[in-house]
Amino acid sequence: MVKGLKAITIIATVAIIFCLLLYRPYNVPFTEKLAGAATADPSHDAIPSGPMEPSPSPTPDPSVLEKSAEYFEEGVRLLNLKQYAQAKDCFRQVSEQDTLHYAKARELLAECLSAIKENCLEAARSSFEKAHYRECLFILDGALHDLPGDPDLMNLANQAQQKLNNPVLYEGPVYHIFFHSLIVYPELCFTGDDMSDGYNKWMTTVREFKAILDQLYDRGYILIDIMDMFAWDNTGKVIRKDLYLPEGTRPLLLSVDNVSYEEYRSADGFARRLVLDESGEVAALVKTPKGEEVITRDGDVMPILDDYVKQHPDFSIGNAKGIIALNGYEGILGYRTNRSNPHWDQERAKVQPIVEALKSNGWRIANHSWSHSRSFSDKSITLEGLISDTEKWEKEVASITGTTPIYITPFGIEFSSDDPRMRYLVSRGYHIFCSVGNRAYYHIFGDYVMMERINIDGYKMNYGRKALEPLIDIDAVYDPARPPMQ
Repeated sequence: MVKGLKAITIIATVAIIFCLLLYRPYNVPFTEKLAGAATADPSHDAIPSGPMEPSPSPTPDPSVLEKSAEYFEEGVRLLNLKQYAQAKDCFRQVSEQDTLHYAKARELLAECLSAIKENCLEAARSSFEKAHYRECLFILDGALHDLPGDPDLMNLANQAQQKLNNPVLYEGPVYHIFFHSLIVYPELCFTGDDMSDGYNKWMTTVREFKAILDQLYDRGYILIDIMDMFAWDNTGKVIRKDLYLPEGTRPLLLSVDNVSYEEYRSADGFARRLVLDESGEVAALVKTPKGEEVITRDGDVMPILDDYVKQHPDFSIGNAKGIIALNGYEGILGYRTNRSNPHWDQERAKVQPIVEALKSNGWRIANHSWSHSRSFSDKSITLEGLISDTEKWEKEVASITGTTPIYITPFGIEFSSDDPRMRYLVSRGYHIFCSVGNRAYYHIFGDYVMMERINIDGYKMNYGRKALEPLIDIDAVYDPARPPMQ
């Protein structure tokens, strides 16, 4: 019995052990299975215990760091010189990989942008106060490129644009100034010969003209087209048109007399003729003191003023420039288009594109008489003489330039309104007459208007200073190259 029980116990124990060996939970792998899990069953990868280690940052490129450091150092140098725009560009080139300099570069970049903004606002406000609204907008546009949407910049820009969009009626005086061809080389002009005294009295140097433009611009003058000021109805009655200008500006008319470039002064430091430069713009051909002929944009009123308006668009309404008063006795603009020249037709072909370039760029043409005869100065010219002179001008000059309603009187004379000579000129279609005086003044005589012009030259700057006070500071523009006035 005992032996039977022992046998049963042994059998039961073996059975239990066998069952334990056969049974395991489904989620507990065998030890040998764990060892091969990484390759045998990727879905059973072991999850590492504890925090994960960050992946290492890529090693910075030494050449990038070297260049970045150079940008930083150059930016600091420029910042110390207060060259904020250049410094700004350098700090923007500092690389994020350059942990030594990047944070500081961003700080200094902000300093540059702040200085740029303040400088911009100061300059733009100055332009705004002078009624240079386009210039104001140009300055602000540069800063807004770096500071888009900045409220201070945008507010001033909106104010300037409002001034341009809402011109006001101008009811004050209108000045009309005039010049002759400019003295390019005073050393060739003021030589003490018989012509020097006349040049000193009636001419202006390039240096003076440029300084005059700056002063007129700073005082808020703005060039207008004389045809925007006067018109006439179908009966010939002249009408003063309303003139709307940006608030704070004052209208200005400008003319240039005797633009023929006569041979007698070709070696006296003046331009020899007008030409088209490589860009197709009007320039001047001048002879230097060394005897070389060069094409320059600094050789006379027309190209200088063209460039000035291009650089300062607030100085002109609608790109208006001025009036070129032409004679005909020795051709126009330096070309011998007078019919006494056997090659006049060839000269005409040469000058035609120059005339067209001038007219398309804001210049108007005026009749200044064909002869500029002394008989005009004392008004001794007869009606027959005036008719002959006018017919020659229209045949030799207007046939090239086109007709014009503007007559700039030789020597600044004025015929009375009922003088047969005046009646003749009006009958030929001339309705705007310009003389010489000391005032911003015009008077409408029914079918024509007579307007005074003020000459800015050596004589006026010496003996007519009061007339120029509203326009320029004479002492600031006067060329020291001028000899004493005789």
